[in-house]
Amino acid sequence: MLNSNYEEDDEKSTDEKIIQKVEFKKRIKAATVIKHLDWDQIDSREEQIASGVPVCDIIIGSELTYTGNEAHARCLVNVIDLFLTKEGFFLEILSDDRDGVSTFLDLMKEKQFVLEVLPVPHKYQGNFATKQRPESYKLYAFKRVNQSGQNFLGEL
Repeated sequence: MLNSNYEEDDEKSTDEKIIQKVEFKKRIKAATVIKHLDWDQIDSREEQIASGVPVCDIIIGSELTYTGNEAHARCLVNVIDLFLTKEGFFLEILSDDRDGVSTFLDLMKEKQFVLEVLPVPHKYQGNFATKQRPESYKLYAFKRVNQSGQNFLGEL
């Protein structure tokens, strides 16, 4: 687990602050693995191992559930279950205005995940000239039922 020790210190010079930020980014990069996954191709632990992608402490996704297609949602849930460590977290930014969110949430519960939901602050949402309809986004955080603790987003 990374310990950032990243604090803004008014007594530090600008150069010291820049060096601290660069060192922090290097540590993050060294501890991060980004891999391509084809959800439809991973159905078992053997296929997970063969993919070369290790199990992860944290999996992050954004808008992975677009439709009410249960097969698609089931593949996503299966991949999360196979690739997440027993103590790990799955985090997703998701619009609850999309079809299929309730299907995805139900399937995650079937796999014994618990959920904490936080709204995304309005200042981080916007149209950004995409002509996209307005949507309300939330941060969905999942962990396995056997983990202890209340309000587990504070553990991240």
